Amino acid sequence: MTHLDLARSPIPHLTPAGISARSKGPGTPREGWDFATPCLRQVLGEGLGLDVHTIQVELTMAHHSPAMADLGDPADTNRANAHSDAEKRARLLAQEIDR
Repeated sequence: MTHLDLARSPIPHLTPAGISARSKGPGTPREGWDFATPCLRQVLGEGLGLDVHTIQVELTMAHHSPAMADLGDPADTNRANAHSDAEKRARLLAQEIDR
């Protein structure tokens, strides 16, 4: 399958999940350190012509690392938000398929 085949497919969408043990969001010490998402957008979006929508999941190690023990609640919230975003995205893509 070539990049043109992907772009012309009935559903030229891709939703990768960005998973990080640490937070790289606004106001954090590692703000701006997300180097993977721009690469995914460039290669998959610009290069292959796909509609790329990312879902970020951070603090994935909060319940497993003693040094991150105080981040359990934000990690749970982040995970719940990611699940909600994935469900919304799945519904949108299902509607797209039904057209």
